[in-house]
Parts: sequence; C-alpha cells; structure tokens
Amino acid sequence: MKRVLFVLFALVSLTASARTRYPLSEDWRFQFGFENNADRARYVSLPHTWNGDALAGVYPYLRTQGLYFRTLYAPKEWAGKRLFLRFGGVENVADLFVNGCFVASHRGGGVAFTIEITDYVLRGAKNELVVAVSNSKRNDLMPAASERNSYGGISREVELLVTDQAAISPLYYGSDTIDPERAEGHAVLHLSVPSPQSVSVVLKAYDEAGTCCMEQRRTLKSNYDYKQPIQIPFAILNPKAWSPESPALYRFEASISSGESHDTVAVTTGLRRISLTAGGGLRINGKRTELRALSLAYDHPACASLLGQEEIDRDIELLQEVGANALFSPEGPHAPYLYEQCDRLGLLARIDLPFLRTNYLSDLNYCASPAFEEQGIELLRSIIAQHFNHPSVVLWGLFCDLKIIDERLSDYLKRLNQTAHASDPTRPTLATSNQDGDLNFITDG
Repeated sequence: MKRVLFVLFALVSLTASARTRYPLSEDWRFQFGFENNADRARYVSLPHTWNGDALAGVYPYLRTQGLYFRTLYAPKEWAGKRLFLRFGGVENVADLFVNGCFVASHRGGGVAFTIEITDYVLRGAKNELVVAVSNSKRNDLMPAASERNSYGGISREVELLVTDQAAISPLYYGSDTIDPERAEGHAVLHLSVPSPQSVSVVLKAYDEAGTCCMEQRRTLKSNYDYKQPIQIPFAILNPKAWSPESPALYRFEASISSGESHDTVAVTTGLRRISLTAGGGLRINGKRTELRALSLAYDHPACASLLGQEEIDRDIELLQEVGANALFSPEGPHAPYLYEQCDRLGLLARIDLPFLRTNYLSDLNYCASPAFEEQGIELLRSIIAQHFNHPSVVLWGLFCDLKIIDERLSDYLKRLNQTAHASDPTRPTLATSNQDGDLNFITDG
C-alpha cells in the first residue's frame, strides 16, 4: 500500500482540567526606562506597544526600553501548585523579575515563550511582576535589518498557567507514516515530574464530528527517566487527509495522572503529505498545487503591530478577493489566529525566519558572532515547534535577499537548513534570493 508522510505537530494551545489558565491582559502599568519616577507609570492593557501612535505622527518612533508592572495575588490554596507565565510574544527582548528577583530572559519577537515562576511567588500574598522590554537596535538577534518596524512592547497576550506538580511539558506529536486506509504515527510527550512516581498517560484523537477514533494508554513506572520523552504509537483507520479543497482536522488530547496530580493538553491538526521537487513542484497528498500567494504585512495604520482577529479576518478576506490561495509571513510568524484560520479555510502558508537584507538601506543583516548565530538557530527551532501542528503551513523560509559578504555565511545557512530538517523532516525549506551563487542551492527550493 502506498505510504505517505504524516505531518508533525506540537502544542500551541492548551486546554485544562487540573491545568488552569488565567488571562493577564489587564491592570498593567507602563513607563519608559528613561523615566526615573514610577509615579508617572500609566495603566495599559495587553497587547501593548509604546509606538502605537507613531504611525499617526503623534509621537516619534522610539527604539528604547519599556517597563511593565503588575501585581499578582497567589492564594494560599496554590501551595504545592506550579506556576508559569506564558507570553504570546514580546518585541524583542524581555527580562522577567518577580518580587525584585531576576527570573529569566527571552530574546526574539514574534514567538511565544513560557517561564516557570513557582519558586519566586509567595502564596497568600501579592507579588510584583516586572517585565523589562527592549526594542533597541542590537547585533545579536534577528532581524538585524530594519525593513520591518520593531514597535516594542508586550505585543501579544500573557496568561498564568497553574498546574499540579506532575504536568505535561510542551507536547510534541511526531508521526511516522500513514496510508490511505490507516494512519500510523507516534505521539511524543514531554513530561515534567519532579520526583520519582508512577504516571498514567492517555492519548485520544477525535474527528470533526467529535467521535473518538483512537485511544492509547500507557503506565510509566516510578523509575522512568522523565527527562526523556515518552513515545506512544497509534493508528487511525480510514483517515481524512487535509487539503486546500477539503481541510479536514483532528483533535488530539493527551492526559496524565499521578496520585492527585492531573493535567490535560490538546492540539488540533490535519494529516497530509508535502513534497517539493524541481520537476514536480509543490505537491500536497500527491497533487500538484500552484501557489498564488501574497506577502502579508505586520502592521496596520490603526494598531501598529497589534493585529487582532478583526484585522486578520480582513486581511484574509482581501487575500481571497484577489484569488490568492496562500500567504507568506516573510519576517517571522504572525499571530497564531492567522494560521488557525488558514487551517480551517484550506489556505496555505509559508513562515520565514526573519533573516533578511534590506536592499535600499545599508544596515546590517548578518553578524558572524556566536550570539547572533545561536539566537537565529533557537528562533528557527521555536518557530517550527510552535507552528508545525498547522497543516496549512507547508514551507519554512530561511532567508531573503542575502548576499555572501562574509565567507562564513554559507556555512551558517547550511546549519539553518540542517536545523530545519532535524526539527521538521516533513516540510521543505526554501529561500528568496536576488543573487547568483551557491547560496541558492542550500535550501530545498
């Protein structure tokens, strides 16, 4: 029987039983870093950027540091619980402090990140959160070129996750193969269990009608090495393939339990095969697919970079009005809602690493330093991990309009290509180039 690849996918949205989500979009105060007096801090709601009025000419466009403050009350009942802050995106560098203590940093805008704050939070008391955010020009993170405005701020939602001690860490489903009558794969679960204990795991899949079409159970003994992920093989009979003409979706749900600890996560994805060759072009489920694509901007005059569902829906309407069937995210990912809509509507998407050269400016695009190169590698891994559950995303873009000035650039591009294939062997890589030379043959297309 013909075998085809099953798309890899990972957790980006969470549902909860024992896991509880608390949105933290309100009651933040903001001030610029150069404002020494905290009494001047003003209340803001998230998402927020300090350059929101720059497009209207009300304020100058600033690349600087901003400080966000918020009080978080943790009830006594949370004793024994684990606490995480999940940021949907920050432009571009964030330093998190809890009760005056530095907790962690994150570099790179446009991708989500989660920080555990369990050991820094006082139960039965108010806790002070401070997020120091910078959009200052730097040579150690992408994008280095200034073609895209970096508006600064906490540009996407923030939420508090409260879990039991034994919890599912970011969840990856990685599959092997499927055929037209049977989908076979395996789920890769990353568990966070702080002490030796037995854990029960349940994996289920539901079709669009809500019917459970697969269930697998596993029990891990107390001597299991929880630093290693668990792989659970599964099979789905008579699977429906996702395609632009028929965007069929499945919901996978994983649950764990250990004593009084319980946790559940879920992800929606589709099953489909992708290939890209010089002679066959892009094929989805073996069918040649022509891309009629538009490159989607990252800002609107009315909201700068804080595009919400209304703006995204309007962009999709315009895309469909002109007859396009695909969109490009040329400088990193857009908000997750965009790709959720593409999944549902059968639109195709390409997401690029923000590694580009601005042809009409003389600014930097590549800095051959370990800090720059490693940040690019980690950013690419984050982009893939957070978006490869979307069946609409069919291509990873690695660079745009680069030219080899430093001879080490070619080696670095090869590292990026290898990283993309190691993180997701199911999708092709490609690049946009206006130069002749060997760099055009590093990616798949």
